Amino acid sequence: GGGMAGMQAAITAADIGFDVVLCEKKKDLGGIFRFTDHDKHKYDHRRFKDRLIRRIGKRSWIDLRLGCCVDRAFIERERPDFIVCAVGSSAFVPDIPGLRENARPLLEVYGENFAGKSVAVLGGGLSGCEAAYSLADSGAAQVSVFGRREQLAPGPLDANKIDLFRGFERCGVRQYPGAEVMAVEPHLVRARTRDGDIALHADCIVYALGMRSNDTEALREAAGDIPFVTAGDCVEPGKVYHAIYDGASAALKAWKLFNNEEN
Repeated sequence: GGGMAGMQAAITAADIGFDVVLCEKKKDLGGIFRFTDHDKHKYDHRRFKDRLIRRIGKRSWIDLRLGCCVDRAFIERERPDFIVCAVGSSAFVPDIPGLRENARPLLEVYGENFAGKSVAVLGGGLSGCEAAYSLADSGAAQVSVFGRREQLAPGPLDANKIDLFRGFERCGVRQYPGAEVMAVEPHLVRARTRDGDIALHADCIVYALGMRSNDTEALREAAGDIPFVTAGDCVEPGKVYHAIYDGASAALKAWKLFNNEEN
């Protein structure tokens, strides 16, 4: 995995002295943080992602394999001494009628042109709200955000959230806290809000309803007796610093294992 945890694991392991093969099934490094290339408000995360990518590039002894999906055959062929599994997480899809058929995961739509279009964002957490602001600020004609909790982007109020809600006001983002989405139809969201049931039309409907760890059991089983450590969002979806800590820790576990064997 070439996301944040996988990149940090590769960097740490390479600096320790391991021969590192870094595999990423996509054509670019960055994992889910590739979306920051298309969100001008997330420049800090983009810079950090790009810094890790540059650090990978400077370590010519890292064998980087993009477009490479690791499976049982790959493991049997390569026979690594240690495996760090950092395969990330995917969008959670709750059981809302019509959601799969008529809406798209938020991370799939970054970079598309929504100028002049109306967009409904299902999910009032911080990720959904930041996406709503980004879409509105990029030229979407109307953005509406639905959240089940009584407060959008719940949690302590800080400078970033103050800027976020000011952006909502400036861009005219419609806010529906305390709303339950009942069904999603083609270009239509049916929801139960504080003020009653509504049917809201949108040219595009996206959802940001949480993340779920990708399954690692098949890879763990394929590893057999090869030491196998998980890191990052495939352990539990978390913050960037969790992924960095996990990646570095995984590489250090490898060092500890082989150092003890040598002694």
